Amino acid sequence: MKLARGSAWVDATLYAITGDFALQVDETGRAWYPPRELVPGALAGKLAWVTVAPRGTILASTHLHVPGEPFSGEHGPWPIALVAHDAGARVIAHLLDPLEAGELVELSLRLDRTGRPAMCASELGKPGLDRGSRQPPRVGVAEEFLWGVSGADVRILGAGPHAKRIGDAALAAGARLLPTGSDGFELAWPLRVDFD
Repeated sequence: MKLARGSAWVDATLYAITGDFALQVDETGRAWYPPRELVPGALAGKLAWVTVAPRGTILASTHLHVPGEPFSGEHGPWPIALVAHDAGARVIAHLLDPLEAGELVELSLRLDRTGRPAMCASELGKPGLDRGSRQPPRVGVAEEFLWGVSGADVRILGAGPHAKRIGDAALAAGARLLPTGSDGFELAWPLRVDFD
């Protein structure tokens, strides 16, 4: 199975499914995001996924007018922010609340409607998507963008080890796995979500 993104993104997907928050950390203890295979600037070294406190500070925010995914185009402009995570990573996060530079935020890894992990920032103490819920608690961009695994119908494409890990995590989180065969589409990601 070929992944358009590296296998480090599979781990990010697993954390998004379980609702846990983790970032890759290098041997010096510095956190990195987005996921990658090698330590930036070194082309070597090891990165390990470590559960870290999901806190950061907004450095800047704006609205994205050109969508990254087709489903987000109708919901623009899209609020995003550059967030300094307390462990050192700088992340671009989708804003789930109206927040400004200097505010403390709670970060979360969630799944978007394509089944890929998305970094989100919400008001401190108010996670943007209740764990186990299919819908965010507040109206707005998030309700069309994010989904929870519990109760969702999920198709896993492929039979490799990544697909098995994602399928096992989705089942443990309360998803229903639907049988799948070849549908003629070559997807670069082993997760398909059905919204019935």
